[in-house]
Amino acid sequence: MNIKVLVVEDNQQIAETISDYLELERFIVECCYHGEAALSLVSQQKYDVIIMDIMMPKIDGVLTTSRLRKELNCGTPILFLTAKDGLEDKISAFNAGGDDYLVKPFALEELAIRIRALAHRGERKDLSQLNYADIELNIESQAVLRKVRLSSSR
Repeated sequence: MNIKVLVVEDNQQIAETISDYLELERFIVECCYHGEAALSLVSQQKYDVIIMDIMMPKIDGVLTTSRLRKELNCGTPILFLTAKDGLEDKISAFNAGGDDYLVKPFALEELAIRIRALAHRGERKDLSQLNYADIELNIESQAVLRKVRLSSSR
């Protein structure tokens, strides 16, 4: 199985190192260097896993992830790869829709293992359903359901 990965990393040297290693491991890799480019690429192409830095110009990784999830309904697993190691950073990354978090410096072998695990799990399914009050909308099937509450009569 060829795993297609998007690396979103503003440090070109780090992006190239990751890309070179992953290509040796038989991944298909594309790189971009800021959040706006990531939003554009993901709107046009499908990836199995996205690797996302947090500290980037234009749009940071947390906001980019939030926009991918909310605006593009992107269910692709997102692995944050960042130097930010604080608990608050991790909480905001997961709350934005991240699926995994790896702190720099890291072992390339561990990154590859995590990518394979995320790709194996596949896309998130929780993004294809929108809920409002008693109405559910499944975006994929375009089905609308309304929860009916039965009143008990005595």
